[in-house]
Amino acid sequence: MAFFAAFRYYAFLKRRSSHLVSSSNRLSIILGAALGAFVGSSVMGLLENPVAITSITWTDLYNVKTIIGGLFGGLLGVGIFKRIINETNSSGDLFTLPMILGMSQESVLSKEHNNELRSSN
Repeated sequence: MAFFAAFRYYAFLKRRSSHLVSSSNRLSIILGAALGAFVGSSVMGLLENPVAITSITWTDLYNVKTIIGGLFGGLLGVGIFKRIINETNSSGDLFTLPMILGMSQESVLSKEHNNELRSSN
């Protein structure tokens, strides 16, 4: 539900703004953000427990994640992909508020879900 609301808000903002970044470049930037967020969250998750790095498996690599690593990795991914495609215009203006909306809704929904699980036990 949070992702749907965030996407609809993004689509609303996109319709109301002038498009400085082409659609193909915007998709490349989104891909860079997603890949960077995945790598960043996994690396930061591994760094939380440096002793376990020597015995890490692919499953462990997939399961460890942090929000800070995801945000930082996404930022780096956007910067790298923008440099690759030579995009100089600002691209984050349309994404910032929908991301905040989605993350805050997800936080509230997960807390409500955890409270329901605690009350049922």
